[in-house]
Amino acid sequence: MDFSKPQLIFAITWCLAFGLSALIETNLSVAFPVAIYVLTFGGVAAFYLSASAARLLLPIAPGTPRFPVPSDLDLDILSLFVRRVFVVWAIGFLGSIVYSEGIPIYWKLIGDSRNYLDFGMPTVSGLVNMLRCFCIASCVMLHLQKRAKRQDYIILAVTFFSSIAEISRGSVTSAVLHGAAVIVLLRPVYPMQIAKWGGAVWVALLSFEWVGNNRTEGYQGNFGEVLGGAFQDNGTFLSHFVWSFIYITSPFNNLAFAVSQNIEPPMVPYYTLQPLIPTFLRNMLFRQTEYPLELLNEAFNATTFYSPLVADFGPWFALAIFALITVVISFAYQSAKRGSLFGIMVYPPIFVSVTLSFFYSYFFALPIVAYPLVVWIFLRFRRRTLRKLGHR
Repeated sequence: MDFSKPQLIFAITWCLAFGLSALIETNLSVAFPVAIYVLTFGGVAAFYLSASAARLLLPIAPGTPRFPVPSDLDLDILSLFVRRVFVVWAIGFLGSIVYSEGIPIYWKLIGDSRNYLDFGMPTVSGLVNMLRCFCIASCVMLHLQKRAKRQDYIILAVTFFSSIAEISRGSVTSAVLHGAAVIVLLRPVYPMQIAKWGGAVWVALLSFEWVGNNRTEGYQGNFGEVLGGAFQDNGTFLSHFVWSFIYITSPFNNLAFAVSQNIEPPMVPYYTLQPLIPTFLRNMLFRQTEYPLELLNEAFNATTFYSPLVADFGPWFALAIFALITVVISFAYQSAKRGSLFGIMVYPPIFVSVTLSFFYSYFFALPIVAYPLVVWIFLRFRRRTLRKLGHR
């Protein structure tokens, strides 16, 4: 099975969220309106239709490797480019440390009450995170193709551990998924690897629970009792996965709750476009409303990528807009499978956006949308480098 397919990833994550929300009843469970079934399974159907259209209109030529293989020369040029990007990232990251007067892991060690929300410069930090993810994805690619040099491994280590130093699950998750995207795109996944990954996922879930419990120490009170049912009894299997369950199902339940409130959308992209606007401009142009839709419980405020679309256009138009998004994603993915260097390089943010679509709207996040610009700059750098080397 090819786990790089965006339509498959979307189907797995959304069916998982739907299934857990529907089958395990808690105090936060809500009845699903018809629109939820349409958004979930209609979105899956739209993705598979778009993927079929992309395969039909952009067929893969006979003899093309099943997994794309960038040329050694392109990878060597990428290694040179990553070092330049790393310098820009380092300047931005150090600037964030100076601006914030420290870094979260340091604050944690000295007992400072500040956390990752207090770290970074508005707008700049998002772009810095984008450059970090580009470095990580590129270095993983160089390693897989056996073209990585010592400097590339240093860059990979520094950028990845910088995300850990922020003590932000979002930063670490994004960094890991950018690397994972390159792996599933360029390498086959065998049954033994699935077993190993399953073990890694199990460890990650337990770590996730530990971090969640420690971050809410003194308040916890606990969230198992808030959920009720099998979660409130510490001796049950589910009681050990309270945070994982909350993060997977609360965005879905928030969407179901909001859709059932008979939304009257303004039919303008008020919430949809906000993540695309730099923070300093956003604060001037938009009123400070934290969430696009009414929440079931403000303690669990995550919401799906559909939420801003539904708030602006209603569920039916939201599905139609998402169908257009799946067309763009499917054609970009198909171009990657055909060996397009641009398609290969822009795949990681696509993978991240689809994988986390049940949790947040990365499709319209400025760092995600701006990522292809970095790839375009790399391609121009590649073209100039090839000319210097005498290639046309």
